[in-house]
Amino acid sequence: MDRISKSNVTYTITVSNTGRPGKGLTAEYITVTLPLLRGRDPEEVTTIVEATTGGGYTGIHRDPITNTNAAEFEVPKLGPQEKRTFTITLSGIGANSGIPRGTVKWERPRLGSGGTDLIAISTPLGR
Repeated sequence: MDRISKSNVTYTITVSNTGRPGKGLTAEYITVTLPLLRGRDPEEVTTIVEATTGGGYTGIHRDPITNTNAAEFEVPKLGPQEKRTFTITLSGIGANSGIPRGTVKWERPRLGSGGTDLIAISTPLGR
């Protein structure tokens, strides 16, 4: 059994709505998903969330896109030119590996097809 290292690495994630005030749309029901590094076995815990800031942290959930455990943050709404900044402090053998496959999804406004929108995000390696 491997021991999980206690070296902490903090990542800062800023989500912004680049729409123009008075013209851009307000994004609502936003979910920021940050998949955590896993071991050879998808259930093996190699990264632990030690702390978060910025509010909206809902915990660790299974991410169906990456099939891994993921930290999730929720933002009720974000208007044009508004920003929301979160930090997440990780420990464990995967803590400094970055977060390569994160996503930001919003439920409203819906796309013309009626679906929700989703964008990919990543963080650089930790130091």
